[in-house]
Amino acid sequence: MTSSKILAKRLVEPGVVALQAIREGEISAQQIVNLHMMTRLAVRARARRMVAPKNSQPVEALTRPITGAFTSGERVILDEETIEQAELWVKALRDQLGRSSQANLMGLINDLVLIASIKSAEQAND
Repeated sequence: MTSSKILAKRLVEPGVVALQAIREGEISAQQIVNLHMMTRLAVRARARRMVAPKNSQPVEALTRPITGAFTSGERVILDEETIEQAELWVKALRDQLGRSSQANLMGLINDLVLIASIKSAEQAND
């Protein structure tokens, strides 16, 4: 396995773990955030001219009702196809990022760290 594929796998791992938790019927709010972050990761990768899935609808179709259930306290039932489509999207993200150069992936990671640092500083000032 190339270093790019290893980096891509590690970047996408929180999304994979979240999908496994959904399949098991046990998901935390943090895992939903992690899954949503996969869509942000794809947007940021495309901004760096890397190949990443464009249509994040499969992930959004999965996270939207779960987020609503966290808010309302109601139980949500997801159909198998919705889960499978989100899994395929996350796998495509992993595979496409894995074809990027290590330098591009490291640049993406640096961008994400910078963005997180800025948001953290903004929250500290609020």
